[in-house]
Amino acid sequence: MATAWELERLRRDVRELLAEFEGDVRRVREEYGNLVGLLRMTSEEGALDALARFLGGDGEYPMVGIDGSMAVEERLEILIFHVSAIAYTNTVIIDNRNVSVGRPEPDIGAFVSASIPLWSDLLAEVDSSLGVNVSTEQEFERGVTAIPFSLMTFAELYLAHQLVEGGARIVFLDRLLTVTRGPASRDLSEMMRAGYTSFEGVDLGQGRLTLLDLVMAARLGRAPDIAAGMADPEESRTGFLKTLSEIIPPRPPYTPYFLLGALVKLDYLDYGEIASMMVRRFFEDRAVSEDELREVFYRGRKPRSTHCRYLLRRLRKLSDLHMRLTGSLLLHFDAGGVYLVDNSVKNYWRRAWGLVKGFAERVFSGSGEGHTLRLGSRWASRQDFSALILILLNRLVEDSVSRRVLLIGIAKDTLSTELLRGFIPYVQNVGPPLLLGSDRKFLTLLSSVFSSEVRTPWRTREFDSAFSLIGWMDGGYRAVRGTVIRERRFVRGYFQLWSAPNDPALRSPVFAYDRPFYPEFDSEFLRDLQVRVERFRGEVLIKPFAEDSKGSSLVGDAVLGALLIAHNPNVIESLGHNYLLFLADKHVKHLSRRARGSIMGVADLEIMPISRKYKAFFISRRFRDIRRLAEHGRERGAT
Repeated sequence: MATAWELERLRRDVRELLAEFEGDVRRVREEYGNLVGLLRMTSEEGALDALARFLGGDGEYPMVGIDGSMAVEERLEILIFHVSAIAYTNTVIIDNRNVSVGRPEPDIGAFVSASIPLWSDLLAEVDSSLGVNVSTEQEFERGVTAIPFSLMTFAELYLAHQLVEGGARIVFLDRLLTVTRGPASRDLSEMMRAGYTSFEGVDLGQGRLTLLDLVMAARLGRAPDIAAGMADPEESRTGFLKTLSEIIPPRPPYTPYFLLGALVKLDYLDYGEIASMMVRRFFEDRAVSEDELREVFYRGRKPRSTHCRYLLRRLRKLSDLHMRLTGSLLLHFDAGGVYLVDNSVKNYWRRAWGLVKGFAERVFSGSGEGHTLRLGSRWASRQDFSALILILLNRLVEDSVSRRVLLIGIAKDTLSTELLRGFIPYVQNVGPPLLLGSDRKFLTLLSSVFSSEVRTPWRTREFDSAFSLIGWMDGGYRAVRGTVIRERRFVRGYFQLWSAPNDPALRSPVFAYDRPFYPEFDSEFLRDLQVRVERFRGEVLIKPFAEDSKGSSLVGDAVLGALLIAHNPNVIESLGHNYLLFLADKHVKHLSRRARGSIMGVADLEIMPISRKYKAFFISRRFRDIRRLAEHGRERGAT
């Protein structure tokens, strides 16, 4: 029972928080009315027209929403992970720019699931971030959650890939693409530092896989092939290098991957070619950079340039990853330039993609022998799953761009501040406004306070995901964590779809979305931006996507159109969000609950005889679960 002083303190603290909230509302009303211009209040007709133009005019276009589910049970120290993903489909019908939709239905063929048992004491082995052992309940719970979450992410992306291959033209994911990539990319960096993957040496018909194959496929995707297809044939080598540099920027941390990507197609690069690409991003003298490269790579002199030192160190690391399994050199340096020695690396994508498909079939189709996650004597780790997620995400994004598929990731809740810290200073050319918690909170207040001016539906001006790691400081942009992520990869924004007809201040929540960068439509919004990178003691030139006040992004308007036709304001649980994702979420959870009964029945049939044989009941349940069962029985007896 709460004491009087406890209730009084609670009342005081709540009042203080509410006073702060009212201060935020007052500040938005008095100081930030000029930021209403960030919101694109596109009419419903305009958004649907943009969607029709993006899709290609009259026709019928499949639209899908994909969501996943995961659950964990424990028996006799065995963890049983169950993951699944399903798609709900609809058809967008465009007839003379009139847009209509059919009835949403579950796609019976678009469903994947897997149930995988694992000894609980193997958690540290399959998730190296947990350390040598799992000593606390918090660490145990984190490990128990992280592994099925990675498998569920893989399931959702794999299902999306299959549907894009099958002809889907609008794909909704219940996750942001950028947020999916970030943690997986950090796991890949951890794997590189460890120099180990359980998949190394796997042969799926294209030669034995190396860790370098996984790293190149995750960092490069199919960029060399894409650049070769886009390059001006009259410019030959120079045209290819320029095109590749627009996809993989020749600046840290991407310079070594740009170099390897170029060598995959050209076999040889002279130092002048490398320098000319590097100085397009760093404000350095080309002749000095060329001489520096020759001194460092050929003569082995200590580099003066921080950028060259970084490039040399990373290339050595990547070469070591290749040599450990193959025993052969990757690169050779002479007085003129850099040679690719081992041509087998050119098939990195075939080997890596073959691994992704083989692993997906093993997990979701039951192919292969032995335990699902065991490869010989090794266990596939969460870091291994992250590498596969990155490769699959690369394939999904590249196919979506080449096939003109509108791929949209949506986040229900986000505390990100990229708009406030990064994009607004760029728009205003001044420092950021006072942070009011998060972008979502700020936009919610802005929309509500100025409800008479801000009509729904609206979206913000779109901005490059690269703004997430740059911020305005001391009169200019700086890399806030020592690096700038690859620009022109993902484009972000926020949207709000609904307001009450009789009270426009009463509105649906603000949600975040992101999508791929589509060069065909988005290139007109590229802007040059200088960013100070303290780690390399210099300025770097980036070319991010930034929607300005002069034009409107057709893809951004098409996204808003797709969100509108997938919105059902009559269902309160999906108000302002996405009806297809709502249906997919409910259906996949229903299927998961039904499956868990039979799954655990089968598991118990196998496990309980062993438990009785060895009197192992008290290691077949965690103590917390045993106590809960006892308390439940006591409460039933008392009533």
